[in-house]
Amino acid sequence: LVVIILVVALLSLLIARQMSRRIVAPINAIDPGAPLENEAYDELAPLLLRMERQNRKIREQMAVLSEKQTEFAAVTENMREGLVVLDTRGAILTMNNSAAGIFGRDAAGCAGRHILSVDRSLALQSAVEKALQGRNEESLLERHGRSYQLLASPVFAGNEMKGVVLLVLDVTDKLNAERSRREFTANVSHELKTPLTSISGYAEIMRNGVAQFEDMRDFASRIYGETNRLIA
Repeated sequence: LVVIILVVALLSLLIARQMSRRIVAPINAIDPGAPLENEAYDELAPLLLRMERQNRKIREQMAVLSEKQTEFAAVTENMREGLVVLDTRGAILTMNNSAAGIFGRDAAGCAGRHILSVDRSLALQSAVEKALQGRNEESLLERHGRSYQLLASPVFAGNEMKGVVLLVLDVTDKLNAERSRREFTANVSHELKTPLTSISGYAEIMRNGVAQFEDMRDFASRIYGETNRLIA
């Protein structure tokens, strides 16, 4: 009797295992990427429908993200200004071609590297460190005879800092124009002071009666000449 019971139990176990395999096989064969194309039990239809709706939603979201990424890349790669986006550790998330050209690097090869491994200048180090501390910072970078303004700004989501945006602007022409303006102002100032000093001196002599009457004509001629110089 005991042997019969054991044989029956063993046969039941084998039959249950085979049935389990038959039941599970269609479930294991389900393709999650195309759930409605699978042949499965009618009881699984609601699950497959939910999977299909979820897949459709994911595809739509991915399409939107891809479109935004393409637009972002198109905008940044056509910028004259250098643009670098960093994470909270200072590692490069993205760098456009303008920034890569300024730093003399390959944009694709810089992803994931720390910004200071790309350029170790004190100007860049100071701007990035202060931005990572949550402060806006500006500094001036000199490279290959050109002047670049670094604008580093932290990016926040609520109260949490998510990263840093670094803009690199070529201000060489602006600084040269400012230098020329200062030189021009200094030259004009000198050209104005010289004749004005002469006019003031001659006029003072004439006012105080120091000049002789016969010298008045000469002094007036000198004042007239310096005035024409000023006008010129």
